[in-house]
Amino acid sequence: MKEKLRIMKKLIKYCFDTGFFLTSLLIMASITAGLFSTIRVWVLGQIVNQLSFDFSFLSNILPYIFMLLITLLLWEASVSFMYYFRRLLMTKIKVKMKKDLITSINNISPLIQEINDTQMKIGRGLQFIDYHAETSLTSIVLLTSDIVSVISVTILLIKYSWVFPVLALFSAIPIIFIRIKQDAAMHEMYKNQYPDVQLANYYLNSLTDRKSILELMLFNAQSLFTDKFIKINRKNMRERTNYFIEHTYKGNLLESIVLMAGNFLSLIWAIYLLYTSPVFTIGALSMVINGIMNAQNNLIAFAFNGKYIYQAILYGEDFWELCEKYLDNNPDYKYFDKVYSIELRDVFFKYPNNNDYTLKNINLKLNINESLGVTGVNGSGKSTLCKVILGVYKPTEGEVFINGENVTGKNYIFADSGVVFQDFIRYELTPGENIYFGSIKKGYNELEIIKAAKKSGAHEFIDKLPDKYYTPVGTLFKNSTYLSGGQWQRLAIARGLYAKGNFVVLDEPNASMDPRMEAILFREFQEVINKKECIGFLISHRLGSTKDCDRIIVMEDEEIIEEGNYEELMTLRGRYSQMYSAQSRLYTEESV
Repeated sequence: MKEKLRIMKKLIKYCFDTGFFLTSLLIMASITAGLFSTIRVWVLGQIVNQLSFDFSFLSNILPYIFMLLITLLLWEASVSFMYYFRRLLMTKIKVKMKKDLITSINNISPLIQEINDTQMKIGRGLQFIDYHAETSLTSIVLLTSDIVSVISVTILLIKYSWVFPVLALFSAIPIIFIRIKQDAAMHEMYKNQYPDVQLANYYLNSLTDRKSILELMLFNAQSLFTDKFIKINRKNMRERTNYFIEHTYKGNLLESIVLMAGNFLSLIWAIYLLYTSPVFTIGALSMVINGIMNAQNNLIAFAFNGKYIYQAILYGEDFWELCEKYLDNNPDYKYFDKVYSIELRDVFFKYPNNNDYTLKNINLKLNINESLGVTGVNGSGKSTLCKVILGVYKPTEGEVFINGENVTGKNYIFADSGVVFQDFIRYELTPGENIYFGSIKKGYNELEIIKAAKKSGAHEFIDKLPDKYYTPVGTLFKNSTYLSGGQWQRLAIARGLYAKGNFVVLDEPNASMDPRMEAILFREFQEVINKKECIGFLISHRLGSTKDCDRIIVMEDEEIIEEGNYEELMTLRGRYSQMYSAQSRLYTEESV
């Protein structure tokens, strides 16, 4: 409970940090609404006291009627202002929360981000912002109004008897605990269901996404995916129904019994006072009845809003945890504007929660004006090696040297390195922006963008688009143009070639290319390295692509098993020579 209260304080502080003036106005409006609720009870009692069987009471009752109208008007105005201020504040808070969450995510190392538990926390953090943060703020505001109303009504009721507020209080306490228990169980249920919900969404997206619809149709797998989606949803629905029967239904029945008991005892005591106390008038009876109902409603609302606050705190734990751990933990990066040498000494690497090494005993040096070809079977560690060199992953063991400087365990970045990963991103914006993102510092230089596109072969199809480099591509916008996998790949390569840095990395860039385009690409790759004094790093399972590299390494079982240039490796007649000979019949000399 102490931790929950700490998180609640953080949310309130977050409100003040985001909009101090708005939050202050919101609190004032909620306090005013609570006070006017009690004033209304008192005014109604005064009106009843002035009633008589002749018309002489009219002159006395009119001021109270006028006061009641003013009170109702001011109460309505306070509630309206609460709603307006809350919506305005919540809009600002959501923007700040998403900004803080994005900053926190950016401060998480890529390796930790890839862990499934981290992705789950990020998903639940976004869910909290979109669905539960506003609920918690609304509940805190209403809770403030409820507290003010309960306190003021208690002061009014205690004038006649302390029994009334005590009965109202003790009839509400069990309800609070009932609803807290309900929400703890519901949160646990939703938390356990979250992976299934993600899986169901995956099946649903596969059934509605244009990229997978065709393949599912050809495989006749649509009914299979539909059945899996329905099966998961039915399972979740059964669990939620069982929760409703076990917790909500039983809890609501118990709540009704507690409230009925409290109301019955309060009514008996009020009737007793009416006949025994001279100060307990009909007007007092009216005030007590209205006051008890008001107190009970506010105490129930207190429990109800307390429930939502508690629920929001539970859902918000992942958001606050990520922000507390990473928001201000901005990693200090060392930037290398130019790379002359990269060296790995006795490097080992394994992923978190995995006992097996993905890289073992890697000793490798890359020098300027040199291209390195990396080949090997799938899963041999090629892409992991690339990410260790780039500083995306830190070695589990061993040392890394950049330009002779030991950077082991440190965060470093190669300024504007031209990187094209196998799993490149498809930015559904414009071709120009897709290429420009390769070097933000360089700016949007249209001539250079076109030049990079021509080198990658992307200019051919971009030039035929309605607005050329300014045409939206993908499926995001109504007037977007759909691109093939090969066209997206050429855009990604152009993005890598647009970078002004001198470390050029191509990770399986030819997967969707025809032999002619492949030959052009690797010719450009070598020219870029020679002209810009670069280090080239080429990963490819097509050995013909590595033929012109200055050096080639062959990886197998997470280790480097062979190293040399093309002639040396072919003379060695080892693994490279065997794989090259096996592939040679698939390609003509022109295609490689």
